[in-house]
Amino acid sequence: LLCSTMKYMFLGEKELFKWLYAENNWDWEQWYPVVYIDFASWGSEDTIKEFVKRYWEVYIKEGGNINTKSAGDFLEEEKEDLTRLSDIVKLLNTKYQKQVVILI
Repeated sequence: LLCSTMKYMFLGEKELFKWLYAENNWDWEQWYPVVYIDFASWGSEDTIKEFVKRYWEVYIKEGGNINTKSAGDFLEEEKEDLTRLSDIVKLLNTKYQKQVVILI
């Protein structure tokens, strides 16, 4: 719940926080790309690569909408998992010229 809340705050979704403390105490003019990794879905049979392929999502706010994009293109390459994460963060940082939020 905490990571989900933070995801929507960093995406600038003010309308979700009406009547809450954050509504008047957060800079809603700013938003950031969010890389969200949810370990609640981890199964003991999963390898890191399988897990990341299924549960690694990138959230980007464009035109008022939240678009979920897969990191699958990076996962098809033979790289270490941390290198993939680094590649995705660099790509998002370059594309949006914003810091990238990573929530795990």
